Amino acid sequence: MGYGKFEVYKKLKISILSVGNELLKPGQKIKRNKIYASNAYGISGLLKKYSCKCEILPISEDTILSISKNLIYALKNSDLIITVGGASVGNYDLVKDAIKKMEGKFIFEKVNIRPGKPTFAGILNKIPIIGLPGNPVSSYVCTQLFIIPLIEEIFNLKPKNFSLLSVHLDSDIPANGSRMHFMRGNVFEIKSKKNRFVKEKNKIVL
Repeated sequence: MGYGKFEVYKKLKISILSVGNELLKPGQKIKRNKIYASNAYGISGLLKKYSCKCEILPISEDTILSISKNLIYALKNSDLIITVGGASVGNYDLVKDAIKKMEGKFIFEKVNIRPGKPTFAGILNKIPIIGLPGNPVSSYVCTQLFIIPLIEEIFNLKPKNFSLLSVHLDSDIPANGSRMHFMRGNVFEIKSKKNRFVKEKNKIVL
């Protein structure tokens, strides 16, 4: 092409930390009242196409000490930290408490959407940190809404445009107050009527 110089970017190093006493690493034998920590792998997969170098950290227990230990490691090895779980306001949701104890500052501590209300963002020792809810749908939606746009901004990439499709609802959707609600459902064709939308739990996100 004949270019003498061109702009390059280093790969963004991202640490992904799952938090929860109920979590098991995939591959371990499942136990009663336990679930696999699969969200981190899904998030990592979404971010790989942006040439991000994602490191999935060991699972943190629901203690400030355990969370802080992993955050200290992440601060030394990351350009961005993502936590999954422990972001709400329950007795065992201690991620924000750990960040505060480490003198981190919050940009926001929740968002007016569903799913994903507990999502937060802040700065910890000059490193940006985003906390996602542990619910799989919430973590997926909020990765698309917050983390990917942040990466696009860092790399000066053209923002991703979602496909929009006008549909007719096949069932009522309950009122959700002022929160923007990202529903899950199936799009399919019924006889000659196209683009019908059926609200079903645990289906694709639109």
